[in-house]
Amino acid sequence: MTTQEKMHNGSLYSCDDAALVQEQLHCLDRLYEFNHTRPLEQDKRQALLGVLACDPRPGYEDKPQEIYGLAFAGLDVGFQVQGEVLRVVRVNHQKGE
Repeated sequence: MTTQEKMHNGSLYSCDDAALVQEQLHCLDRLYEFNHTRPLEQDKRQALLGVLACDPRPGYEDKPQEIYGLAFAGLDVGFQVQGEVLRVVRVNHQKGE
């Protein structure tokens, strides 16, 4: 079982996996970009937060380990929902943007 599989199914895993570290750094870089939205882009940031606050998963879904995707303003946003907590796990520019 790969580190990714262990991580997503709730099993114990070692966080020193080089590929996982690279993925985490990539996600942190994208989140940094989001958190440092230009002053004139606050409307875009607030709109995305508003969409995420509405829990855009399909109504029949309740899979805490599932990573859902959302296209928003040229971004590919991946998120998980566990209980009442929505966690953004990736933010990438969509291809061609």
